[in-house]
Amino acid sequence: MRILLVYCHPVPESFCASIRDTAVQALTKAGHEVDLLDLYAEGFDRVWTPELTFRIPDGPGPIEPLMTHINLLGVITTCGAPRWWSYVVAHPGKRTILRGMRALCGKSCRRLFMAHYLMDKSTPETRAKYLAAVEKRLARL
Repeated sequence: MRILLVYCHPVPESFCASIRDTAVQALTKAGHEVDLLDLYAEGFDRVWTPELTFRIPDGPGPIEPLMTHINLLGVITTCGAPRWWSYVVAHPGKRTILRGMRALCGKSCRRLFMAHYLMDKSTPETRAKYLAAVEKRLARL
């Protein structure tokens, strides 16, 4: 499978960089072709605009998705809050990406979401365990 891995974190030496490296390694090891896109290194504009991801019709009607070639949308992230709190507030980031952006992808687009909760209180052991879970999950793609 050809995979575009989109990485977005402003601090190059963050734990998210370890997640990125683990993801690239696991996907490559599983035989996938991985193209890494570092949004901060590219000076990416965070705005999703018409004609890039969707087309707005001239008259009444639904928007037309333009990312229909995407068949897997995944999020691997960290979260400072505990898991239970994320459920209480309805996982706003997860919903935005896996529901909102998913609507712009192919009809059979699969979704993947993984989060390391309580990141602010994480330890080397919890981070290592999370990286192992990321590697294991991505090896199954």
